[in-house]
Amino acid sequence: MNEEQPEYEPKISGVEAIIAILVCATFDVLDFFATFLDAFFGAGEFIKEFTNLAISSILFLYAMMKGTGDLVTLAGAALEAVPLLNTLPIRTVTMIIVIWLDRHPKEAEAAETVTRIVKPKLKPGAQQAPTTQKALPKPVAPKTLPATRTP
Repeated sequence: MNEEQPEYEPKISGVEAIIAILVCATFDVLDFFATFLDAFFGAGEFIKEFTNLAISSILFLYAMMKGTGDLVTLAGAALEAVPLLNTLPIRTVTMIIVIWLDRHPKEAEAAETVTRIVKPKLKPGAQQAPTTQKALPKPVAPKTLPATRTP
């Protein structure tokens, strides 16, 4: 019998990929021009931080909902927060990497393996490693004073 494996279906469709790249590229261009506004008027940094927070949050939630590249998106958002690096099109490159990982599941598995090395998962029934923090002492019930008679 010749069993055919089902063909891999990407989680991000072609239309979604194009729209996501265009949105990221638009915000990267806005960040680039905001850098010049910052140089001349001083308002660019506020615009860059606002757009960075807004679009990075949206992209991270989108990646989480699709189940692809949420750690890559988070790393891209962290790089976008660095003051001079946010002039570069990091957001667009991050989205292209997320889409590429979605289209190439073997490479995505390799990336997940690296993530597991950095953040290992516990096996079922395993206990978490002991922490270096000391446990708080149990609270002691207050002692009651003996009743005294007053004359």
